Amino acid sequence: MINLIGEDVNQDMFQNSAIHVKSYGKEVRANRKIGHINVTANDKNSFISAVDEVYSKLNAEPCLNFKA
Repeated sequence: MINLIGEDVNQDMFQNSAIHVKSYGKEVRANRKIGHINVTANDKNSFISAVDEVYSKLNAEPCLNFKA
């Protein structure tokens, strides 16, 4: 799960069917959690590809090394 803090996104931003966006419908404010993204995949390579897509679209870096 990738928390969305201070930034709202929608499902249409992503092409990968493994990416699922949940928006809480809250007003966007700095440091406020307004939703999350879940990534589901059947194998490690598909998972890494989906997570890479999420972070590239969000212009962000993961806080953990998920590729290990």
